[in-house]
Amino acid sequence: MKKIITALFVILFASSIVAQTVTKTIAVTGAGTLSSLLTTTEKTTVTDLTVTGSIDARDIKCLRDEMTQLSVLDIKNASLVAYSGSDGTLPAAVNYPVNEIPAYSFYDGVTGKSTLTKIYLSDRITSIGDYAFYNCLGLAKISVAATVPPVCQPNTFKGVDQTKCILEVPYGLNEIYPAELYWVNFIHIIEKGIKDVTGLTAGTLSSVLDADEKATTVKLTITGDIDARDVKCMRDDMPMLSLLYMDAATVKEFVGVGGTFGNVSHTYPANEMPAFSFYNGTVGKTSLTNLKMPSSLTSIGQSAFYQCSNLAVNLAIPSAVTSIGIYAFKGCANLINEPLQLPGNLTVIEEGAFELCGNIKGSLQIPNKVTRIKDSGFRNCTSFSGVLIIPSGVSDIGFYTFENCKGFTKISVERGTPPVIQSNTFNGIDKSACVLEVPIGATAAYQAADYWKEFTIVEKGLKVINLTTPGTLSSLLTNDEKLSITNLTITGDLDARDIKCLRDELSQIAVLNISNANIVAYSGTAGTMATNTTYPANEMPQSSFYLGSMNGRLTLTTIVLPKTLTSIGASAFGYCENISTISIPNSVTSIGMYAFSNCRSLTGVLTIPNSIATIGDYAFCNCTNITKVSVESTVPAIIQTNTFQFINKTTCVLDVPVGSAATYLAADYWKEFKSLSVVDGINDIYVNKYAIRVVNKNISVDNVGNIRVSCFDCLGRCVFSAVDSNPKKDFTVPRSGVYVLRIENDRLKLMIK
Repeated sequence: MKKIITALFVILFASSIVAQTVTKTIAVTGAGTLSSLLTTTEKTTVTDLTVTGSIDARDIKCLRDEMTQLSVLDIKNASLVAYSGSDGTLPAAVNYPVNEIPAYSFYDGVTGKSTLTKIYLSDRITSIGDYAFYNCLGLAKISVAATVPPVCQPNTFKGVDQTKCILEVPYGLNEIYPAELYWVNFIHIIEKGIKDVTGLTAGTLSSVLDADEKATTVKLTITGDIDARDVKCMRDDMPMLSLLYMDAATVKEFVGVGGTFGNVSHTYPANEMPAFSFYNGTVGKTSLTNLKMPSSLTSIGQSAFYQCSNLAVNLAIPSAVTSIGIYAFKGCANLINEPLQLPGNLTVIEEGAFELCGNIKGSLQIPNKVTRIKDSGFRNCTSFSGVLIIPSGVSDIGFYTFENCKGFTKISVERGTPPVIQSNTFNGIDKSACVLEVPIGATAAYQAADYWKEFTIVEKGLKVINLTTPGTLSSLLTNDEKLSITNLTITGDLDARDIKCLRDELSQIAVLNISNANIVAYSGTAGTMATNTTYPANEMPQSSFYLGSMNGRLTLTTIVLPKTLTSIGASAFGYCENISTISIPNSVTSIGMYAFSNCRSLTGVLTIPNSIATIGDYAFCNCTNITKVSVESTVPAIIQTNTFQFINKTTCVLDVPVGSAATYLAADYWKEFKSLSVVDGINDIYVNKYAIRVVNKNISVDNVGNIRVSCFDCLGRCVFSAVDSNPKKDFTVPRSGVYVLRIENDRLKLMIK
């Protein structure tokens, strides 16, 4: 029994020796000498071997034949040099090329090296010889570093289970290797240098990553919590780090030594990209090419990405960021933003924040909450183009802030009082060519302001254009003008195509003056209607500013119509709910149905000129703020049942010319107005002089303190007379009919219904 127990102990002890991992790193200074550098014990016990220096086919033979327990072989930092002779992996004298894993490397002609489980190859390897890994049945991972797949032979991997063996390739080459002959059969291909760290505890990244991961990681994704110590690890310990995704991570506060600020105790606030995140005080992290910052950031610290010159990303700054620190992105010359989107919560742009970011293109809009743009903020951002928009809150712009931003063609300042700038704020910008756009009415202030007055100044949204060829308005306006014009005057000839441009392309149009323009005829599909339509001359086209589906051009507040206009088309201004005044020219003879339907902001008096003969159904439907309709023709225009639908005809006064009251009282639909006022044309001035108002049978007269006011019916009977110090007289007549109102020596005829 004792012998049996002893035998079992020996077997178990031997098994534990075999199972034990023995690691060895060796530098071979002379190719072919590896065997002499290893002891007999090492040859039979080492399982994990790392070789650096120069090796050749003789050393590979040693690995194959003498290292009986070899499992993991790392030769990624070794050079395979040429060898010619009979001591290599083949029994005969053979020439072994440089940078080739020799033929029969791990196959001795009888069996493959069954102990070999992992091998890491150099990026200099260009070929792998025939039978190199033949029947290496235990091979579970091959890691290649070459960016061009090494050339293989038919039997290079024969006998290796390529459905299970992992092929690790350089980042970005996971589709390249499978396309090459003899690599194609590997099923499990992973990209080297990709590391996902989930649920990180702040300050522990350095201990979570092993030395190889720190040295080789190209793409790093982190979730969980990080602090300045973790960022320092990324900056200083990960030389290959190129793609960094931290959008699902949260930056925690850290106080102490070991952060990005150097070996001094420092306070790093929560939710701030730490100061000097990827700038070590001397150089920026040039390996960094792509970046996603934590989405919860509220600030970006000083010099956080200073001189990260290869950061070639469309930079997304988190929306909660309120401040961007000094030199935060200075020297990030390859940022590809077009345009640069700054977060809406940003309040301050510190000195040099985007200086020397020479590849940022497009226009630049400073967020509305920014109050100061400090010195050199965008200095030497030479690829900007288009418009620089400075909001009304900016009161101060520092020295050299936009120096050499030569691509700006317009600077739009929304502040009525010119912000304080310096003599060199806009150095290098051609002020004779770059337009300074200021708020309406602010021209004089900017013309008097130091350094602003050097620009060509225009008022924002104001445009005057002479249209010589109908249908060309759209082509004469730039895209920026279409998006910014608020006040437009047009002279010359235009047609339905130009009206369509005004409706559909000028998104901010508020005031339109076409009084000195002529509308010419047009027939086609490019007008205000979607179908092929004939548009008459001198007619405001149907659906001029009506967009359909009960929507009109809501930005429009004022329009002055052409003096030569003869008709207003159907739905021309339908649902333009912010038009507040309209003056219909005396040349207009007809107003189409729904022409001003739902123009709810029309207030006060609507004047219908004596040229109007017809007004379509629903033309002024729902214009409920009209308080008086003043008609100038003694012959009532033809109207329809719903022309004035929803206008209160009890309180809305209808003013008609003298002598026409009976006609209007008898006219269809006009007679529905309950408050009819008849004003003698000769004495019209007195209506305004005495603020006369008639509602039903109630008459009000103002501005008559100590002046006698009398009212007589058509038989000469006095129905009211009074004189006192009260400036206003209110009275009621007994019945409908014609009355004469006498105010001292002034007389007015009134028709009361």
